[in-house]
Order: sequence, then structure tokens, then C-alpha cells
Amino acid sequence: MCGRYATFGPVSLSREAKTVLDQLELDVVSEINQREDLFNIAPTQKALVMASGDQGYEIKPLRWGLIPIWAKDAKIGAKTINARAETVATKPAFRAAFKKRRCLVPASGYFEWRVKEGGKQPYFIRDQVGDLLMFAGLWEAWRPAEGE
Repeated sequence: MCGRYATFGPVSLSREAKTVLDQLELDVVSEINQREDLFNIAPTQKALVMASGDQGYEIKPLRWGLIPIWAKDAKIGAKTINARAETVATKPAFRAAFKKRRCLVPASGYFEWRVKEGGKQPYFIRDQVGDLLMFAGLWEAWRPAEGE
């Protein structure tokens, strides 16, 4: 999976995605189009997600990198940016969030790198017609000892 992605406007949705988001009463297209374009979202940065909250489903910025509730500090979040489908239900870092706290991460596209002589070549992967992509995500409500 990717280590960087982007969210920028203007975005559009496929008919199927629009139907689902209308049922959840979420207008992610307007939300993204009103925000600053983000062309290189990296682990530990905040980005928009769609998740259940106090008022039902909502769009909110969350930090990329899951910090398990039992973590003593936020450093683990840089290592837990991607969960594997084969182990997400059993790995201690992801297990609880996988059962109860799932979300969608909207993206205009993501980066993959090809190793070449002299370095790496980034490739931006996106929908052919420019529709918004949705990644499956997990979230956790972790608080440091300082109470931030």
C-alpha cells in the first residue's frame, strides 16, 4: 500500500459512491473542494476521514498513523500507517480498531515508487476519469499522558 497520497479539488464521485455518501448524509466533495489542496500527505500528518462520531457519520481531520489505545507515546503511529488484510484482525496494534472503529479515507490518488538507478521514481495513481478514491481505514481515540 502507499506511503503518500493526495487530496485536491475539484473532485467528483462515481454514481455508486454518491449514492452511499448520500445515505450517510456526507458531502465529502464540498468538504474537499473547500479545503486547501494537499498534494503530498505523509504519515503523521492530519487529513480528512469519514468516520462515525457523536452526531452519526462525519468528516473530520485525523492523524495518519494508528496509535493503539495502549501505546505509551505517539511514535508507534509512524509505523502503523498500513494494515494488512491477512493480519488486521489479529495484530495487537489493529485488532480493537478493526472490530469497532472503521472509516473511509478520501483521496484524489496515491504515490507508488519504482526503484531506478540513481534513486526512486514516483508514480501518481488515480482514477482514470478523476473520481475520488476511498481507502478503508481504522481509527483510535488515543490520548497522551499529558492530556493533549
